[in-house]
Amino acid sequence: MQGYLGKTSSAIDNILKVPACKDLRSQSALASGSLMPFDMKKYSKAIGDKEDYQCLGVSFWVSEAWSPVPEMPLDMSRVNELASSRFGVPGHLDEMVIAVDSSNFDPMSNKGILRSASPLEPYHAQILAMDRDKDDLFTYLLIYLPTYVFTYLPTYLHTYLLTYLLTYLLTYLLTYLCTYLLTYLLTYLLTYLPRTTTRRWRSGPRP
Repeated sequence: MQGYLGKTSSAIDNILKVPACKDLRSQSALASGSLMPFDMKKYSKAIGDKEDYQCLGVSFWVSEAWSPVPEMPLDMSRVNELASSRFGVPGHLDEMVIAVDSSNFDPMSNKGILRSASPLEPYHAQILAMDRDKDDLFTYLLIYLPTYVFTYLPTYLHTYLLTYLLTYLLTYLLTYLCTYLLTYLLTYLLTYLPRTTTRRWRSGPRP
């Protein structure tokens, strides 16, 4: 049985077999709206000044296998759910934060193996959705151009990345807990409360 990353890698292989996508990892992005594609001079200046650099990128510049916290489990059921709901129709990823641990790092020489500090599950869900819709992939890819934010992380890379992931994890847990508690409360009100009210009515004071 294929493992989690095996399924994700197979989906990418299927997508890259489509003629329009065979060089997807090495392609450059086009301008869209107010965002511009990657510019090496602007990137170098921003990273040199220890500032963030934002640009448009291309799907699959980011490694699907590298994780800043490899001990953290990834949930395929969650990924399948996101692929069906969030990416049920063409959409786009949120900003993806790219970890840069050296001012000499050249992203354009590392397409396909960039390290994402953003949660991987939405990215993996997008990959599965793109594989599902690969027959209409050319139009699909035009919509799916992600926004990359390159962040300078000079030392203790995992510590910085853990901050991003803990924020995501806490948000996810709070959302899940609120949804669970609300569901439990509604179930109680709709199931048990009417029975209690009926019993009290039937056992009311006798004349």
